[in-house]
Amino acid sequence: MEAAAHDCPHGLMIEQAGRVVYANPAYARLAGFSTPASVIGKSVEALAIPAKSARKSRADGNAGPPEFESIRLEFRRGPQPMALHVVRDVTERRRLEQRLRESEKMEALGRLVGGVAHDFNNVLTAITLYSDLLLERTHRRREAEEIHLAAQRGTAIVRQLLTFARQQPLAPRLVSLRAIVSSMRGMLEPLLGENIELITRSEGDHDAVYVDPAQMQQVILNLVMNARDAMPEGGQVRISTGACTLSAHAAQRHPGLRPGEYATLIVADTGCGMDEQVRKRLFEPFFTTKRVGEGVGLGMSMVYGIVSQSGGTVSVSSKPGKGTRVTIHLPCSTADLAAEAAGGDTAEAGTGTGTVLLAEDDHAVRSSVAHLLMETGYRVLQARDGEQALRLARAHTGHIDLFISDVVMPGMCGCDAVRQVRELHPETQALFITGYPAKASTAAAGAKLLYKPFSRAMLAEKVREILDHRPSAAVAVSLGSQHGRELP
Repeated sequence: MEAAAHDCPHGLMIEQAGRVVYANPAYARLAGFSTPASVIGKSVEALAIPAKSARKSRADGNAGPPEFESIRLEFRRGPQPMALHVVRDVTERRRLEQRLRESEKMEALGRLVGGVAHDFNNVLTAITLYSDLLLERTHRRREAEEIHLAAQRGTAIVRQLLTFARQQPLAPRLVSLRAIVSSMRGMLEPLLGENIELITRSEGDHDAVYVDPAQMQQVILNLVMNARDAMPEGGQVRISTGACTLSAHAAQRHPGLRPGEYATLIVADTGCGMDEQVRKRLFEPFFTTKRVGEGVGLGMSMVYGIVSQSGGTVSVSSKPGKGTRVTIHLPCSTADLAAEAAGGDTAEAGTGTGTVLLAEDDHAVRSSVAHLLMETGYRVLQARDGEQALRLARAHTGHIDLFISDVVMPGMCGCDAVRQVRELHPETQALFITGYPAKASTAAAGAKLLYKPFSRAMLAEKVREILDHRPSAAVAVSLGSQHGRELP
């Protein structure tokens, strides 16, 4: 009933002298009166929205004073000129419109960042593979190590960009938020220093979520480090976990969430806070208020990307001098928490024999991958696109043991190229590489994934895994696909 009353128009009827002759209950409540009869006879100028309405709006979680739309219709009631004054509280609508504009801006930035990251992935792949070779052969090992480290730093930045764009592949499993926070306490306290007190609190037991634990640790670390930087003179950081139920009305405050059960993670500090202009740009990549050399502005964009990709939302409340509070909502899981063993093979790459057909439209990637495969012992047929790969397959009279193909190429895509090559060489296994991770999880459902940029050892290990351990299955080493089709 309260929500309905809040949304309905507030109406007055005013005579020529400016006196109220009629008020509906909604307007009476808005003006601070208990009944419409209390408004009758009062001057319309005396019915300005009182300050307590603004205070109530802020207490309800809205930023700033309430906003109203008004319509005035003049008419005559017999010989008397009258005016109908209708006011509607549009505070919530304006707030949702602003959130929608911010969301659309972030989506556009995400698409741009994803495309840029794809190009950098190709560059970094070539640098990584060639630096691997230099580390093995050159006598100037120090210089080669610096090249390799620079490539690793570039890789970390690209992964941060992809995380913001919600295109960085995750490895989710069922975990407890309070368990993650508890496991990090020993690491966070030294990072905060002696002049900042860390307080952790858990409310309730229903905080099981399906997330990537390492990425969620990164979220907490980024938020705590931001809190530390906002308190150079010391203060408090509070991390709390819990659960809540969002009604249909409450879910409207969090675009992207549906009504239901959610786990919450809150990181609050007593630091310097921020103004509204800074808060609006908080999740933009490379936006930072820190001095040059103190940060690249990717910490909060990573938080946004990881949480969004995990099906949750991030909201921030802050005022200058009043600290900052970051609230994360993540969908609760009804499954029972259980320990999940993480396994992995670390077999040595060794050497190999056989014929590999390679299709990659980026010259630097194609050249470096081919070079390393030939160094390992494979015969390599190189193609710049799917059509050329198909021509090479037709002309080749022997076996093609493995077809390594980029997924997104000009003309024929990698998926179609593999299907057609297999019609000519049914024995051929498939290995997909690409710089687009956006749809890898759906395009390559059930396939093993290896994302660009990859090292020489990673490539050699995956090739051997496919040819030696899974001779009857096509394993996709995928860095994403922009195609919705299933990879063969």
